[in-house]
Amino acid sequence: MVSLAQGQATKEDFNRLISAANVVEALYLMGFGTEYKAEMDAGQAALIEVAQRQHKLGKFVLKADELQALNLLMELHDAQLEVITVKDLERAIKLVERERAAGRTKDLV
Repeated sequence: MVSLAQGQATKEDFNRLISAANVVEALYLMGFGTEYKAEMDAGQAALIEVAQRQHKLGKFVLKADELQALNLLMELHDAQLEVITVKDLERAIKLVERERAAGRTKDLV
């Protein structure tokens, strides 16, 4: 997140955030963190906005509200990881992979 906040993020850095966001959503669908849907949605919207801006500017530039939304999304990710089992995480990752394989995801960068 530091490199993103400083405008120094690479596509690999950004893809890590996308992967974390995907796990957050999968865990949400599995019932973990359902009370934080608004924060999850705001974080995902911020990812989309930053990605669209990157396509125009050639680098990842955050606005203050996007940084806040992404920080909250990562806090949710960390909180989910504290309460789930390894098996839950494996199931979440498989869910993300199935969605990607079925073409129900979109590439942001």
